[in-house]
Amino acid sequence: SPRPDASSERRSAFRRAAKAPRPSARNDSNEPKSVKRAVSLAGRTTSRTSADRTFGLGQKTSGGTQHMISTRASAPGMMTMMPYTSSWFRDWRGDLSFQSVEGDFVITTRVQSSGRSGAGAPRSAYSLGGIMVRAPRQVTPATWLPGGENFLFLSLGTAANVGTWEFETKTTVNSNSQLATFRAGSGESLLQIARIGRTFLLLVQVPGGPWTVLRRMDRADLPARLQVGLTAYTDWYTCSRYAPFDHNSRVITDGNPDLIARFDYARFHRPRVPASLRGRSLSDPVAVPDSELLTFLGQGPSQP
Repeated sequence: SPRPDASSERRSAFRRAAKAPRPSARNDSNEPKSVKRAVSLAGRTTSRTSADRTFGLGQKTSGGTQHMISTRASAPGMMTMMPYTSSWFRDWRGDLSFQSVEGDFVITTRVQSSGRSGAGAPRSAYSLGGIMVRAPRQVTPATWLPGGENFLFLSLGTAANVGTWEFETKTTVNSNSQLATFRAGSGESLLQIARIGRTFLLLVQVPGGPWTVLRRMDRADLPARLQVGLTAYTDWYTCSRYAPFDHNSRVITDGNPDLIARFDYARFHRPRVPASLRGRSLSDPVAVPDSELLTFLGQGPSQP
């Protein structure tokens, strides 16, 4: 199972049809990054199993930082994202393609992350792709102020230990980002985030391994309606040379981006919490051990 490491930060985009529930989609017109056209990724894929593998999450927070977003070109049946230099950290803002989801949910994806060569882990720090959950913001470049970002994510790629496979988790409250990284040992993994009330549960499963509860987060501050989708980001050290407003307002094409993230699907479910766990603190591993969470998370909600 993954083992904790330590470190510091990232950004990017997604789209995918949600099977159930079907929440409404709503775009927030965001922050300094100029709102460029949203990339349409509609169209059924040719993936080998379930019929729900259609990438169609309807909204993006911004555009222009993806060198390539495709459901067809490089890996039939998968959505491929290859971002330019970009990041989600504090007030640095990346791209996110999402569904607007209200209430409790479970989202699961299978991701393969690599450097742009396609061989091995990325060679640029904080280059990862995964699931992101974010509070919407109703701001424009003229009204944007720092300190307003609230989100969390779970991603796979390379963090501070360049060239090694790592998971990154991050929780950001009013643009104060706290992250943790974990050794992954593989460039492929199932990722899952569940929201149950104020608690967010982050789980992973690498090939041949068991489902593992990686982190639990208590986020009573987040609203009922959230942006839930996929993101990819790369090359933090170049991003850090820009002030957040400048970073968020441009496409950086002269950095050192090194990430390809391929997503097989994104599946949404409503969590079915056992009666014996209702009312208990799911964020407390003493009150509710991982083994009890895995009775209704992990394998079950990962199915079509």
